[in-house]
Amino acid sequence: MSSSVTVQRTGVHYLFPISWSSFIRLIRVRQWYKNILVFTPIVFANLLKNPDALFSAILAFCAFCTISSSTYIFNDIRDASADAYHPTKKNRPIASGLVSKRVAVAIAMVFAAAAIAICSFLPITFAFIILGYFLLNILYSIYLKHLFIIDVLTIGAFFILRVLGGAVAVKVQLSSWLFVATFILALLLGFSKRSSELSNMENAINHRKVLVQYDLVILRTFVIISATVALIVYLIYAIIVIKNQDFLLSTPFVLYGILLFLSSSLHKGSDPDDIFKDHAFVANLILWVCVVVTTLYVL
Repeated sequence: MSSSVTVQRTGVHYLFPISWSSFIRLIRVRQWYKNILVFTPIVFANLLKNPDALFSAILAFCAFCTISSSTYIFNDIRDASADAYHPTKKNRPIASGLVSKRVAVAIAMVFAAAAIAICSFLPITFAFIILGYFLLNILYSIYLKHLFIIDVLTIGAFFILRVLGGAVAVKVQLSSWLFVATFILALLLGFSKRSSELSNMENAINHRKVLVQYDLVILRTFVIISATVALIVYLIYAIIVIKNQDFLLSTPFVLYGILLFLSSSLHKGSDPDDIFKDHAFVANLILWVCVVVTTLYVL
């Protein structure tokens, strides 16, 4: 267990029970990128130049970051014993003993309270979405993550709630095609995650019981199907829904990104999160964002 660290600043003593690095890992800052999805509605509804809508979207992003950190902590508390025998999860702050469960609970409650406070500045419907996201996470941690296919479908629901929350925050109606594309993208990530776990981890089934119901052939088939459907849905959205021919310029970047992802997942067996270590993928993603913003706001 780590000892308390006392920091003296201008004559005042601050007591923080864990190190800064452990705190950052505990709240999973590296997972916050998923919450960028809340900006999808404001971008595709042409509200990016609206300061009020942009401020609301930023608040929504902060709310999802704080509530997701809270759920991550509760999940780590629940799985601490199992994580201690996992090759990488054993290094998590709670499983490794760097953070006590009592301190972790306190931090989780603070982050949950912060999410509630942020919700007070947004429509009441957004607060219900945040509550639903929190409860679904708890249900996932306790039960749903042990169910074949349902575990990945639940991950898809988390992504949908992020986009829906962004839409509610800025008070816009979003095309159902974008929700479908988001859901399929989440399935692609989820099945790729399971494939990576099953192919790269010794005794993977002992660490994630649902993997006993999967095999690599099934998972790789699911990955390919999800990638294909995601591309088709995006093409339908680009051609039929967005009445702007210039928007089609974004499709080659989507195709290239999906192919890079499939190469990383199927050929290398990499964890989906590791795709952001691929400079080509990151550069392609940045170019896609630039093309989308340019075609929607400039051309």
